[in-house]
Amino acid sequence: MIKRELAIVSAQRKLYQNPYAFLSESDDGQEIFEAEYIYLAKERKPILKELFSFQDNGSYSDTEIEQIALNVQRALWRNRKYLSNKTDIVIPIDILAPEIAIREMGYEYTLESSLGQYVEDGKEFEVAGLVDVERNQISLSQVFPPDVMYFTAAHELGHTILHPGLSLHRDRPVTGSEKRRSSKEREADKFATFFLMPKKQVLEAFTERFFTNEFILDETNSFYLGKTCNFSKIRDLSLMLASTSSFAGESFIPLSRYFHVSDSAMAIRLEELGVIKL
Repeated sequence: MIKRELAIVSAQRKLYQNPYAFLSESDDGQEIFEAEYIYLAKERKPILKELFSFQDNGSYSDTEIEQIALNVQRALWRNRKYLSNKTDIVIPIDILAPEIAIREMGYEYTLESSLGQYVEDGKEFEVAGLVDVERNQISLSQVFPPDVMYFTAAHELGHTILHPGLSLHRDRPVTGSEKRRSSKEREADKFATFFLMPKKQVLEAFTERFFTNEFILDETNSFYLGKTCNFSKIRDLSLMLASTSSFAGESFIPLSRYFHVSDSAMAIRLEELGVIKL
């Protein structure tokens, strides 16, 4: 990963027109995104395209994918004033829109009433997302619900960063709960998960709602949920916590809606982070 991180530093220095950006006493590459240097030239190139133009290395570990997603998030957050029409972005989750990141990868982002059907492994499916590298275009079908479109868009973003060797690529609708056969599809799913539901922000949002980062289903918490909860599977409890809009008499935006994902994707992420226990 060090060569990749050094390449990011070099591109970032060139982009910011500052040869001294990101200088640090650390040699291990851990601090390279900590500098708050956000000056951009008036006529700039897409930020993420400059930072993440790598050769496809074949495969990535989950740890590598999470670090790449974190680097993308940091780049977007540090340059938020240039990337969004909003003037009130005060929390990181507000800038983590796949549409913004896709455009900063140099792709046109379009919404289509339909992308047609496609046959794969003898089965026909409605195309949810399309990556056209030659035309520098990513298209999303509006046939599907907003949460599916959002995750599918983040999935396609993952492909452009992790798998630059793809040419014309069609995707089924992606919610984050599918079991993938292809390693590349799984990697793009993991990127979407890490990008849309960052560990730090999920833990903060969970704790704000449920007053703990380790929810145990006891009599008190069952009472606070306002329901009789006799769950035999952790998935049932995680789905409830992902979708509920109140706890202990307090109302709030459900976690799944806050992060713009499906209830199932949010539930799986909560389980991955180990915040729920039966």
